[in-house]
Amino acid sequence: MAGERAAHPQSPGSSRGGGGAQPGRRAGGVLIAPLMPGINDGPTQVERILALAGEAGAVSVGGLALHLRGDVRGIFFDWLALLPAGARSAL
Repeated sequence: MAGERAAHPQSPGSSRGGGGAQPGRRAGGVLIAPLMPGINDGPTQVERILALAGEAGAVSVGGLALHLRGDVRGIFFDWLALLPAGARSAL
């Protein structure tokens, strides 16, 4: 897609068959983002990502935490409070 190419010119697009990290390909590094404390940073969640990255040939992994600034912080936490029990782990 033209928009995809303009936004991410260095990434392999779907038209070139990149397909993301796949077993048997050298992935280089994997970035896990955003990591949201208490939502998707649990050991089992991160361990699953690490296992898949390793299977794809990743040699390094990094992570970025979610940063909520200004009014967005309050809006985000208000939204979290509305979620039913157990829904956070499904995010």
